[in-house]
Amino acid sequence: MTNKKLIVADEQPVIARCLKGLLTHEGYDVETTANADKLLEIVRGGGADLILIDADLPRQNGISVCQALKANPATRDLPVVVMSASARAIEAEKAKALGADAVLRKPFTLDDLKGALGKLRTSEDRPLLHA
Repeated sequence: MTNKKLIVADEQPVIARCLKGLLTHEGYDVETTANADKLLEIVRGGGADLILIDADLPRQNGISVCQALKANPATRDLPVVVMSASARAIEAEKAKALGADAVLRKPFTLDDLKGALGKLRTSEDRPLLHA
């Protein structure tokens, strides 16, 4: 079985490294980036099964990137999890309304992350998270 490819987009190197380590340990291939342009380049190349994106990326925020991905027929089924440090509930509601498959409030635990990923499905209707 081929490992699922996850893209972590977060401008905070410590967060990106931590998520990469945790998810690699869970059996995923993980690529990290600190900006939306690189994320979109990877996605256009067909290199993603799931995106974890920070809502506060520089230049183009994660919520607008999510909205663009969900509006594109070629990427609308790609699961997107938006991570947000905002304590405002409106941010999570906005992300969900614009297509996010899940929203994680920072800081979150490994169990929170696994819970969010465990609810996501592949296009073949199989769980995205390994059992």
